[in-house]
Amino acid sequence: FVCKEACDGRVFKIGNAASFIEPLEASSLAVVRIQLELFGFWMQQFRLSSVTGMTKQMVETVNDEIRNLILELSVFIGWHYANGSKFDTSFWRGAQSSFHHAITELVPPHTSARLQEHLDRAAQIPVDQIRSLRRQSDLDRYTHRLETFPRAFGGITPLGFAQLSDGLVRNSEKTAEV
Repeated sequence: FVCKEACDGRVFKIGNAASFIEPLEASSLAVVRIQLELFGFWMQQFRLSSVTGMTKQMVETVNDEIRNLILELSVFIGWHYANGSKFDTSFWRGAQSSFHHAITELVPPHTSARLQEHLDRAAQIPVDQIRSLRRQSDLDRYTHRLETFPRAFGGITPLGFAQLSDGLVRNSEKTAEV
C-alpha cells in the first residue's frame, strides 16, 4: 500500500498512514526514517526560501519520491524472497515466479535497471571482504577502487545489498549441506 498523496501541501503522512510493506518489521522503521529525512529537507527549504507554502510542483515531487521509495523497497523485498531459499516448495516457486513477472511486466524499466546496477556493483566485492564490512565507512574504504555506487535503492545502501547477497549465498550453502 502507498498513498497517492502522502503530502497535500500542508500535511505529511508518515509511517503506515503513507505506506505499508510486508514484512512490516523489516521495512517500517527504515521507511519512516527516510520519510522524516525527506520531509525535514522540504521544511528546511521553506525556512530558507521566500515561498509561503508548498507549490504544486513541490507537492508532486515529495509524493513522487515517496512512491518511488516504496516501489524500490518492494522490488528489493521481492528480489530477496525470489532468491531467499533453495528449498523447492510451492511458496518459494511462487515467490520466484511472482518476482519474475513483476520485474519483467509491472516494474518500470528504469527501476529494474537500477536494481540490476546495484546487484552488479555488490557482486564486484569479494565475499571475504563483505564479511568484514560492518559500516558504510568500511565499504567506502574498500570501494575506492570501484566506481562510485549509485544512490540507495529503496533506502537500501550498497553495503546492505552486498551483505544481503552474502547472506543468501550462505543460506544456499547451508541448505546444500542439509
